[in-house]
Amino acid sequence: MLCESFMSDSEYESDSESDSDSKSEYELRTLPSKIHFVWVGGPIRAQYLRTIMDVAAVALKSGFEVNLWVDNEMNYIKTSTQEGIDIPNLRIRNVHELEEGMRNAPFYEEGDRYKKFWEYVNRERVGFKNLAAAADFFRFEILRQEGGYYFDTDIVFYLDENSQFVADEVAFGIKAHVDLHTGSFTDPRGGSTTHYVNTLGDVNNDIIAAIPDHEVMEDAILNAMQRHEEYDSSPLPLESLKKKFGPYGNLMDAKRTPYQLKEPMDFRKYQTIAAGPGALQEALRDYMEGVEVEDSSLLVTLKVGNQYSNVANDKDKKPIMGIEVVSKCDKTWLTKKRKAAQKAFDTDSIVIEPSLSKESGHPVSNREAYSDDDEEYSDELTEETGFHGNLRKEQFINELKDYIIIKKEEARQALEVKENEEGHDSEEKILSKHFKTRHIEITKGFSVEQKIAAVEKLISLLQEKDGAELLNAIDYAALTSSRLGKLVERYDDLILKEYVVPDEYGEKPY
Repeated sequence: MLCESFMSDSEYESDSESDSDSKSEYELRTLPSKIHFVWVGGPIRAQYLRTIMDVAAVALKSGFEVNLWVDNEMNYIKTSTQEGIDIPNLRIRNVHELEEGMRNAPFYEEGDRYKKFWEYVNRERVGFKNLAAAADFFRFEILRQEGGYYFDTDIVFYLDENSQFVADEVAFGIKAHVDLHTGSFTDPRGGSTTHYVNTLGDVNNDIIAAIPDHEVMEDAILNAMQRHEEYDSSPLPLESLKKKFGPYGNLMDAKRTPYQLKEPMDFRKYQTIAAGPGALQEALRDYMEGVEVEDSSLLVTLKVGNQYSNVANDKDKKPIMGIEVVSKCDKTWLTKKRKAAQKAFDTDSIVIEPSLSKESGHPVSNREAYSDDDEEYSDELTEETGFHGNLRKEQFINELKDYIIIKKEEARQALEVKENEEGHDSEEKILSKHFKTRHIEITKGFSVEQKIAAVEKLISLLQEKDGAELLNAIDYAALTSSRLGKLVERYDDLILKEYVVPDEYGEKPY
């Protein structure tokens, strides 16, 4: 256990004594006043851009810089134009800006690190994309070059008109979303209590803060590249996989296939986690083992969240940067059955449409045709089509669940704003205008409650739950109105006629 190297068995200090000794022995490092988000692969979701707008509003008065890193500037422009979102102090930066800083860095002069970095990143952005893996590389390199704070776009920031960002001061120049398992010892003679770190637990990479050129970021990049290299060189472990991918296939081939038919292992999920949060976990563990401190309680400065909690709860508000945030990192972004709170980089929701062959005009295959007795091919085609149909339905359900979460949170925050403004003077009301207008739902004939109720009915029907209540005319009208209607329209082929109850004249509302 790590506590063996971090704490002397014979020496314990009180909290007050350890605090003073720590500050004198270890210089506190102030983290850069920079906030980074990354979005690659397509237009950013509107709700995430609104989150960034709120963050930028507070950053402007706090002297913080806000960066949105994209692989194509249109990822921002399309959404901001369509939604009418203008963020004057937001810097839109292309990830290829990183190349110059990488070419001039001693870290990339060793071996072919620079070449491998972009080789792995570019591979994950073509074909059956793995945007989460590409974003892992980018976030590590951005913090290595510039330092500051990285947040996933689905992080919830608790902000109001009085919020102010403050750069954290930490002893080791880095903070991360980790579980630090801790213990404590109370001196029976004096009653003083000393906290210490037992071990490093789970690590998420949705919240990271660091000073530039931190060795943990460098090691995380090396670990991520090593994971990809291992998959490139590792032979397939199962005969069934060898039959599917050929005798010269490797684990990377298995990882990059869009689905696993009947195999017991999802290589894509395991590799993505290992090369992302796993790479950061290994880098942090190596760093902690190399740090020699008499007072191991100082190590809690590495952690985002409550100082001495044993296991971090993702639903808890976590203090960082002078505010509180809530993580949405639940590793649901690479599973078939996902929860409502899903990752920003939702790679399993990418729908692979069957392409038409130039030779035959038939989907999926270059065959001129296939007959009814071609059982093996027919089964494969049916399985593939059914898989993507189910995947699309799951995507629709999760977007509907996201809608419910967003609307409930907007209603809650609108109520808070209304309550806080009661009794305030006019100047305070002006300061809160941005947040007030952001969170009050303006509906066209339907309340938020009506829309949520209709969405919940539709989810139950899509999930084929026993006793699911059918949609009436009002439900259908609520589902097809306003912004919710745009979401439903994209999946209108999934809404069966049997889902809707006819009116008294036997007519249905479509």
